[in-house]
Amino acid sequence: MWGIDFHFFAISGLHIGAIALCLHGLLQVLRVPMRAGFVLGAALLWGYVELVGAPPSAVRAFLMVVCVRAAFVWQRPGNALAGLALSAVLVLLWRPMDLFSAGFQMSYGIVSALLLMGLPLGEAMQRRWPPWPNLPRVTWRPWQHYFATVHTLAQSAVGLATAATLVSALTSPTFFNWFTPGAFAVNLAFLPLASLVVFAGFMAMLGAAVGFVGWTMLVVSAGGVIVGLMQAVLHLLAPVPGLAWAVEPRTAWWGGASLTGLLVVMAVGYAHGWSARRGGFWPPVAWVVLMLVTGLKFV
Repeated sequence: MWGIDFHFFAISGLHIGAIALCLHGLLQVLRVPMRAGFVLGAALLWGYVELVGAPPSAVRAFLMVVCVRAAFVWQRPGNALAGLALSAVLVLLWRPMDLFSAGFQMSYGIVSALLLMGLPLGEAMQRRWPPWPNLPRVTWRPWQHYFATVHTLAQSAVGLATAATLVSALTSPTFFNWFTPGAFAVNLAFLPLASLVVFAGFMAMLGAAVGFVGWTMLVVSAGGVIVGLMQAVLHLLAPVPGLAWAVEPRTAWWGGASLTGLLVVMAVGYAHGWSARRGGFWPPVAWVVLMLVTGLKFV
């Protein structure tokens, strides 16, 4: 049952996004021009998608990454949400019935939530709680700079995990008949580990491309150890009372309506800059609580 807590990273195909980030960083280090880097990165990323068998989730994620990145590269309009919308249109033109699939709804639901709420929430936390606000940055010692970096990454992770967990709270009962209130803590703790696994896969792919068999096996083994550690922890957590309950929606339309409503609430908050006068970041939380209380029954 805990596997559903990772669907924002795995089932949604966000590992493709992580691979894309690795490729983007590598091409920047190699000083490849931006537009040439986009074309080369897209070609390499599609090669990875083909390598893993081109499942629909990976193809959707590929289209997301390419469309979002293209919007920034050509600055038309230079908006991640516009790129995401374009990729959704292309996916539906390719496979119209995907609109009703779990993979499509989870993929685009979670990525939309990350853009609409997750990133702004992390940025708001950074403005609200900066490290040493009364000390000029030039006076910071090396350990203070290091702490500030970790502090910023942690705040960003909390914002992303919060947005992903709100979507997970609605999609998990809809598609898996489980409500997991412990998902936030698990997601927050395991997101860095999952990122390491993806990075290990990227490094293994590079090693295999240049013929470093020993290096490839070492990196793959390291990734396997991390995955095994996460699975062991999940098995230990599974029997803990209160972390997961079997549920089912009261009506067939509850899942689609509740997820659509959540994204609309997030879009309204995003459009108004998450103004405190309009409740700040609390309306999406209130919507999810309302939907859970009124729309689910325990089984």
